[in-house]
Amino acid sequence: MKTDLKNLITGFKERGAFLFPSLIVVVFSGLISALIWLALGPNPTPAFYPDDKIKSSFLYAAIYPANAKFQKELVQLKNKGSLSEKDELEIQGSLLASTDFLDIPPALLWCLLFQESRLNHLEGIDSENSALGLGQFSQFSFFEINYQQSRYRPTNINLIISMFGRDIRPIAAKRKDILSSSSYYSIPTAVVSSAIYLNNRYHQLTQILIKRGIEYHSDLLWLFSAMAYNKGTRSVLSLWNNVQTQNGPEKFKLLVNDYEYFRKTTSDSLLLTQSLKRIWEENKARSYSRELAIHTRNISSCALSPLYQTTRSLTEVEP
Repeated sequence: MKTDLKNLITGFKERGAFLFPSLIVVVFSGLISALIWLALGPNPTPAFYPDDKIKSSFLYAAIYPANAKFQKELVQLKNKGSLSEKDELEIQGSLLASTDFLDIPPALLWCLLFQESRLNHLEGIDSENSALGLGQFSQFSFFEINYQQSRYRPTNINLIISMFGRDIRPIAAKRKDILSSSSYYSIPTAVVSSAIYLNNRYHQLTQILIKRGIEYHSDLLWLFSAMAYNKGTRSVLSLWNNVQTQNGPEKFKLLVNDYEYFRKTTSDSLLLTQSLKRIWEENKARSYSRELAIHTRNISSCALSPLYQTTRSLTEVEP
């Protein structure tokens, strides 16, 4: 089945028609449904996601969420009816398509969306919250997706066109038309938009390191991109500058190449607060640093390979 699927995908790529919605829904949903049914059987267990589309990675898990706490919570969401099978399959199908197209680790994007909204694609629809939907988009996020893509790689627009057959922008939180392909409350649109926004953060950080002549490990840079998704690229840049100023260029190089040093650095509340104070006033910087540390620990705990689930600071995270 995997061989047939791979041949089918290769054929579509050659014809320039890769990943249209019908292919995504039929192929991925069917594959995932079969694997989940075989894996779960009559007794529900934590989610299993196939490794057929997983990129080669030293850091990220092929089965996610990797942390037992989040596995249990995911099962509870399903049992309570907060996450339907239909929505879960649609999220996963769109996610695998998007991450394959943009070379994003699937576990990272899934765990980012789980951290942001607990996979509730209608989050905030009945409130005046500034953060909305599956990836908790703000007005700034919508503006970037709709009007600033010329600053980034053309693969972002190619993904939109491949998924929907046309450019569906401007994308907005359309409460009265949630099924519209231009509505962020539509699951495929939310997943694609969130993947693009995450990819843009990766693009920004990559360009900074290239200009500095710094070699980096792409898996670690995706974790920094998730941090930038939460608190902006300038927050990550401020942290980088702080590490380089206080600890020297060799420690900065280590930060973007060694996971253990990344973990220790992003768990240092004093260092984070000092870094964010360059952007915000002290009380806000302190609050944001705590939020960013929790955000990073939770996503890391959810997305990392079991080989990296060995420290209390990663596995014992706040709700």
